[in-house]
Parts: sequence; structure tokens; C-alpha cells
Amino acid sequence: MKKIRFSTFLYQRICVYQISKLALTGLVKGLAPPCARMNIRVNGVAPGYMDTPFIKIVSMQKST
Repeated sequence: MKKIRFSTFLYQRICVYQISKLALTGLVKGLAPPCARMNIRVNGVAPGYMDTPFIKIVSMQKST
């Protein structure tokens, strides 16, 4: 039972991360066309995974 609760918690954290990253991508794509008309460039930086304890836990969960 404890493993199921942990997996659910982990899944929720991954979903929040992915949704927020997608929201920022959408914001950049939405701002770019109107700003381009005024010669303003909109850039967004979305790094990949960083080597953190959370990512190590996720990779362990995927391998089992």
C-alpha cells in the first residue's frame, strides 16, 4: 500500500512539472506573433532534466 501511495504522489509531481513546462511553451508561442509585428523577439528557455534527487527517484520507479 505504501508503494502505491508513493507512486501516486510521484505521478502527481511529474504531471505538475509537465503541465507548467507546457504552459510556459504556450505562453511564448502565444506572445511571439503579436510581438514580432513590433520587431520584438520572444525567447523561452526550457531545460531538460537536471540531475536532482527527484529525477533519481523517477528513474528508479521507471526501471522497476
